[in-house]
Amino acid sequence: VNSSRSLTARRQLVTGRRQLGVRRYSLRYPLPRNNGTFAPALPWNARNLSRSFEVVFVKQFNMSGSAMVRADEAAMIVSWLKVHSKSIQCSTYRQIYCTSPPRARPRVFVHVKRPCYCFEGQLGAGLHALDSVDSLLWAGGLAEAVAHVPGVAAFQGFFTNTALMQAGTQFAVASSNLSAAVSLVPHHHSNFLKRVARPHRSGSLVGIFGTGDSQWLAGRLTTCLQGSVSGYLRVVSQADLSCPLEEVQGPVQRGDCHARRLQALDLGVVWFQDETNQPDAPRDAVEREKPAQRLVNVLAVGLPAVGYAGYAGHRDVLRGAQHLRLAANVEELCVLARALLQDIKLRKLASEE
Repeated sequence: VNSSRSLTARRQLVTGRRQLGVRRYSLRYPLPRNNGTFAPALPWNARNLSRSFEVVFVKQFNMSGSAMVRADEAAMIVSWLKVHSKSIQCSTYRQIYCTSPPRARPRVFVHVKRPCYCFEGQLGAGLHALDSVDSLLWAGGLAEAVAHVPGVAAFQGFFTNTALMQAGTQFAVASSNLSAAVSLVPHHHSNFLKRVARPHRSGSLVGIFGTGDSQWLAGRLTTCLQGSVSGYLRVVSQADLSCPLEEVQGPVQRGDCHARRLQALDLGVVWFQDETNQPDAPRDAVEREKPAQRLVNVLAVGLPAVGYAGYAGHRDVLRGAQHLRLAANVEELCVLARALLQDIKLRKLASEE
């Protein structure tokens, strides 16, 4: 997305370790070459990286959801920067790298979601960074885990989802006298084929993402939005949107499937997520560290959206936005959604922001 609609693309940050002499740099959205492959517009310092080090993304075999492909997508994005990278299973990491001696060319391991230890709390040779995403919410968040969960302090780097998460982790690292870099890497989007939302002319289709009780929220929105648009009004959840598998394309089919679903909508509502899988997670940790993945994917197709204001990640993504708004409760959500549906000019400005 090389336009004013590149808010999410500009937030696709890839961070190198200080020991390697690499500062933070941004990856622009990849443009297809004539042969159908993808290549990004490289910033000047990315060219200097060449193949001076290798990045290995380590994933668990039983990861689900976005974490299932996060390591694969991250490895692909880093490879666009001309840095040798790959993603492997934790079991493969243990077989190959736990007994390997240090190499002349530095090797960076990024543990996605959960640490992969060689032995109890022990990591192999190389630099190790933890991209915990939201897996440590049960412990009160990454900062609490750095201070109190055995083995977490062994990492030389931490990737964080939000500015609040980064600040808290930096404080925990300093308080624990650790020598570790803490980098802010907001969640990337998966619309690699630049799918664009196509507004309906005969009505409006509103999609709800995030909440576990989407039927209740759909009912509330249907009631409060009645009469705000001409033609039909439908409020659906992500599960109600079909994805024609025969039409899905690479490089990441799962991401293209989501993008195809999103481009069929007129308005996206990204609400707070159901935490039934982590019932003991403190609410403040959830709102501080939950990644803005769903909101980023909605915005990546140029879809105007209303997000939940309680998530720090949502506030990070929309900081400085003029036409996109966040809602703290359902009443505010109804007001903002109605304004976007009624005002065609506002909806267009929001989709281009």
